[in-house]
Amino acid sequence: MEETPTPHAAFLSSPGIGHQIPVLELAKHLITQHNIPVTILIVTTHTSPAESHLFHPPTTTSPNLLRIVQLPPVDVSSLLDPAAAVVTQLCVMMRAAVPSVRSALLGLRPRPTSLIVDIFGSESLPVADEFRMVKYVYITTNAWFAALTCYCHVLDKEVVGQYVDQTEMLRIPGCKPVRPEDVVDPMLDRNDQQYKEYVRLGVDYSSAHGMLLNTWEDLDLLSLNALRSIVDVPVYPIGPLTRAAEPEATNTELMEWLDQQPGESVLYVSFGSGGTLSVEQLTELAWGLEMSQQRFVWVVRPPIDGQADASFFSSGNGAVSGAADFLPNGFVGEGGDQADELVEHGLEPGQGGEGGGGGGEGALEVQVADLDLGDSAGAADEGPVAGVRVGPDKFVPSKKLGFSRINLLNRFDWMGLCRIHETW
Repeated sequence: MEETPTPHAAFLSSPGIGHQIPVLELAKHLITQHNIPVTILIVTTHTSPAESHLFHPPTTTSPNLLRIVQLPPVDVSSLLDPAAAVVTQLCVMMRAAVPSVRSALLGLRPRPTSLIVDIFGSESLPVADEFRMVKYVYITTNAWFAALTCYCHVLDKEVVGQYVDQTEMLRIPGCKPVRPEDVVDPMLDRNDQQYKEYVRLGVDYSSAHGMLLNTWEDLDLLSLNALRSIVDVPVYPIGPLTRAAEPEATNTELMEWLDQQPGESVLYVSFGSGGTLSVEQLTELAWGLEMSQQRFVWVVRPPIDGQADASFFSSGNGAVSGAADFLPNGFVGEGGDQADELVEHGLEPGQGGEGGGGGGEGALEVQVADLDLGDSAGAADEGPVAGVRVGPDKFVPSKKLGFSRINLLNRFDWMGLCRIHETW
């Protein structure tokens, strides 16, 4: 009689700290709650200080059960256009890393019994078949996003022309209809390679033995049922899994200021671990926040005149110049990045982000903290409606966020009302 192998889970994480943190949290859960040894395979482009801090200190109460394997960096420069979207870059990198994944799994002892890949690692799922491993896709955004992704190959056959040019809502079984202008970024241009990669990802997910989602039934019931009707594999809501705040990293001055504000009066603005704005967009957002007359904390990054996700691969690379160098006069800057602590202090988020770009994990932390949500990446059954909540009963959709600076150049009497939270 063949002996049952000892459970050993192997994770595959794509580049980007926003992808690595959820993988690490699920790995820690398997170790601490189920005593299952875990090996995390990380596809790297570089190692930022933030990534080094994330993986090298002791991360569990059972360090002998966790191994981190950084796979050799892959050179994809000859395979990519320099202006390729981040989704395209990640998919090409993960495709090129498949031989390294195979070699790493072959060398592990004991041999892993399961392979869990993140949303960009699906092309390594056939490797699990080679080693007779069970295979799962770990999706850290909401079930609505997963349903759209897995159904996109059907829309690809049914819809003629660009999605954004359609006059009727896009319909996904079991989900609320989607306005054409609200589709996720990879669907904006069907001629771009990232769209083709996105369609392929949705098809790949159905080849796994199951999907793990960082959500739970009561939060995401409608979308979870919709996803189950679209795919032929089991869907397992395993959340909420969030990273605990690190007290030693707390910005005391900022937290004290938050404690002095009325309840539900501070707007939290963040665009995820890789989101950036141009100089013009950043200035417009600054004035729009001022015009809202709402207290706010803004996780701001230096402007980059390029794609919105241009800073994805440089996130966590250390300090930047002061926010005063690129923000309108009158803004107050604070150092450090304490998103976890900010959420625990009861911030009301108005978070905009692309699924898979780092915004979804922050949104989940907000939901766990039982706060109101205005986020395209983590709004559960509300679908992909992006915007900003400016009061207890008022949510402004993104298409209505048009701001004007007329007659505002000398209005700096609001300085006591707002603070800037500057991130690395």
